Amino acid sequence: MAVFALKARVWGVVQGVGFRAYARSLANSLSLSGYAKNLPDGSVEIFVQGKRESIDAFISHIKNAPPPILVQKISTQEVKPDETVKGFKIL
Repeated sequence: MAVFALKARVWGVVQGVGFRAYARSLANSLSLSGYAKNLPDGSVEIFVQGKRESIDAFISHIKNAPPPILVQKISTQEVKPDETVKGFKIL
């Protein structure tokens, strides 16, 4: 199985509203590993890896996260998978 990895940066109302926990729950349901962490500018960085179809579904759901989360912008970049990352963590 080919493993793909993506790094995403998410802007909007994404800190203090359960966004990272939502991302972790979603990643776990799609059998993805990685992390989500708050950044000083109010955005959230996400690293996620697994099957390409699962990553596509993850990004689609993230863009349409439920209130009070409000994703205004998301940028993604394919990156090299990291075999040392296990599970999905909130950093």
